[in-house]
Amino acid sequence: MPPFLDGGLTGSSIRRGWHCWSRQGSCRAGLKLLTDYAHKVAGLPRVYLETEPDDEPSGGVACRAGYQLTDLPPNVVMDKSREVLLLTWEHLGTSVA
Repeated sequence: MPPFLDGGLTGSSIRRGWHCWSRQGSCRAGLKLLTDYAHKVAGLPRVYLETEPDDEPSGGVACRAGYQLTDLPPNVVMDKSREVLLLTWEHLGTSVA
């Protein structure tokens, strides 16, 4: 198995929406920090993230950070007794847009 680094980034429900995603860019900055760390410090050639299909703001953040939506089937996970579908995004290389 290739080396990997498992991390997470979440925006609270108070910060979600136009204020967090568009105006301040704090979510994109956090994603950039994690992505840069994975590539430059951990030396990982690929970085993956997952978002729920109906979470358009997170998809927008992923796109603006240089991630591409993969053609992998949705990952099904359980979260607090509910089944959640997650789309997989991928970032290649060492720079973040």
